[in-house]
Amino acid sequence: MSGISMGERCRTSSTPVDNGTVAAYSFEKIKSLGCGTFGRVHLVRQVGGSDAGKLFAQKETDKIALVANALARETIMKERLALERVRGLPFISTLHYAFETESALNLVLEYASGGDFYSIWMDYESLPEPRVQFYMAELVLALEQLHTRDVIHGDIKLENLLMDSAGHILLTDFGYSKIVLKDQPMKLGGTCEYMAPEVVKNTPGQGFASDWWSVGVVAYELLVGTSPFRPEDGSDRCPQKIYKNIVTKEPDFPWTLSARAKAFIKALLVKDPGMRLGARGTDDIKAHPFFEGVVWDHVMRKACLVPIVPTIRHELDVSNFDEEVTSMAVTEPLLVQSGWKGIRMFPRYTYPSATVTTPEPTSPSRPAEMIRHMTSSTKRALAARVVERAKRLKLNAIRYPCSSVTERVISSPVHDDVVVMENVVDVTAPLETRFSPLGEKEVIDAVLVEGAWV
Repeated sequence: MSGISMGERCRTSSTPVDNGTVAAYSFEKIKSLGCGTFGRVHLVRQVGGSDAGKLFAQKETDKIALVANALARETIMKERLALERVRGLPFISTLHYAFETESALNLVLEYASGGDFYSIWMDYESLPEPRVQFYMAELVLALEQLHTRDVIHGDIKLENLLMDSAGHILLTDFGYSKIVLKDQPMKLGGTCEYMAPEVVKNTPGQGFASDWWSVGVVAYELLVGTSPFRPEDGSDRCPQKIYKNIVTKEPDFPWTLSARAKAFIKALLVKDPGMRLGARGTDDIKAHPFFEGVVWDHVMRKACLVPIVPTIRHELDVSNFDEEVTSMAVTEPLLVQSGWKGIRMFPRYTYPSATVTTPEPTSPSRPAEMIRHMTSSTKRALAARVVERAKRLKLNAIRYPCSSVTERVISSPVHDDVVVMENVVDVTAPLETRFSPLGEKEVIDAVLVEGAWV
């Protein structure tokens, strides 16, 4: 891949809210590395400060989507706190900075130029057992360190395992993480193909053992080349079929898989979390025959020969990431407008932490309050994003709430638990006519209430 032209770069335009804290650092956006429901991950270079010139991965979460979604606000804070708790541990992506701007929350993390294991898996389809043993050993040590600090990752999957420039793993994305509190019931989430049975059924037993189930799924994928609970018809777009298989089905193993690899995966994919390998701690996992010959101290010190050294042609080479994502234009999040300028909505988000000496403004709690401070262009952009998302989910309608409308729940043949109102907006209609019978405020209310999936 050739060098990146200046036309592909973008200096962060949103100014930090609190110029007296670490949020004053500025970052030059170079390329997109990933995208998700609430924002994007960019390759950035720090401009100024003690780390001037250094490359990082900046996870940028759109604040507009968070304002209308209490669960998302809670999740984003838990991720930030978990990253601080595990900061500096081997095999875990290091948090360097966290700061708030007018438009976004930003996590500045260690950059892993080797890409993610999903891309590696797609290139190789399956890996030889010695290679998988190496990566599983590093992942076991990463989770051991997390769990001893009372952190459950909650979303172990190939996409969340990165490879650094030397070929070692980095565990990232703590969006579903939980910090374990004594005597507090645990309710986990995650990605459907990797969820443990107790998480799918929301039954007791959710905890550290749920992470080990996900490790079993990852090991199966790397060794076999497919997901252990994918429906027999090959469909991976129906979560209900996958959930049913997770709860009721045992995975099939090819004859080419060794007995010890098969036993390792089976022990991790035990339905009962109390009987699962790892339920009593990592000593049982380390002693499993699958890891025969592993010198764990050498693994921890990264003294072992890595099986794959990623090809990195130059400092800004992003060819190890998904080309569909890296080819996207670098953009800025929708800006919170007018009276919202300068408001700290998440005062505890900054890292390194700074002392706040002035009272924090109260953050508006209702979407309608935010609408009054938006420009028309921002409203139109939000509406277009919601409609696009609805089409991708194959929804026939989106919610159109207002005080005079009674909420009702209907079943949908294409998406479970779709909540609609008695007034609906047809997402298949032309954009210029879709909202014409409705007032602007009602339309944007609908957009913001749908913030959970914007």
